[in-house]
Amino acid sequence: ENPIKEMCERIWTLPYTLLDDMMISMQYARNFAHGDGLVWMRGGQPIEGYTNFLWVLIMSLTHMLDISMPLRVVPMLFLGVVILVVNSLVVWWLAWELYEDTIIAELSAFFAAFYYPLVYWTLRGAEVGFLSLLTSIAVLLVLKHNRQQTYRSALMLAVVLSMAILTRSESILLAGVIFFFMLIHAWRMKRIFKKSTILMILLAG
Repeated sequence: ENPIKEMCERIWTLPYTLLDDMMISMQYARNFAHGDGLVWMRGGQPIEGYTNFLWVLIMSLTHMLDISMPLRVVPMLFLGVVILVVNSLVVWWLAWELYEDTIIAELSAFFAAFYYPLVYWTLRGAEVGFLSLLTSIAVLLVLKHNRQQTYRSALMLAVVLSMAILTRSESILLAGVIFFFMLIHAWRMKRIFKKSTILMILLAG
C-alpha cells in the first residue's frame, strides 16, 4: 500500500473537535443551516445560548457541505489558519504605515503570527482570531481615513466595525475608542470632519 495515502487517510479520520463553547455554537449553526432557526434543539424555543452571532452564521456554512458530521469542524480549522495568515499580513501593513521600517513590520507580523494564545484559541475554533483580524483592519482603515477622508474608507470602516459588533457585542467598546480617537485627531489637527466621517459614524451606529 501507498504509505502517503495511508497517512492521509488516517489524518482525515482523526476525531477533530473544537472548544466546548464552539461546539455549542456549531449546534446552533447546524440547526440554522437546516432551516430550524437559531435554536439548540430542533423544534425548541429560540433561546440565545451563544454570544458570537456572526461567527455562528459563518459556522452554518460548514453544515451545507457534503461531508460527514465529525468532519464538519475541519473547515473551521482551515479557516482559522487562513485568518491567522491574513491577520499577520494586515499587521505587517499596519506597522509599515506607522513606521515605514521593514524590520519593524516583519517583527510585528512574526509576533502576530506566533502569539500562542491567539493561535491556540483561533485553531480551536473560537472567534478570537476573526475578531483580531477585524480589529487590525479597523485600525489600518482609521490611519488611512485620517490621512485622506473618503466615502470609500468611511464605508469600509463602518462595515468592519459592524462585523466586529455582530461577532461580539462588546466590540462596541472598540468602535467607541476608534470614534473617540478620530474626534481627538480632528481637534488636534484643527479641522472639521468631512461628510465621509459622519457617514461612517452613522452607518456603524
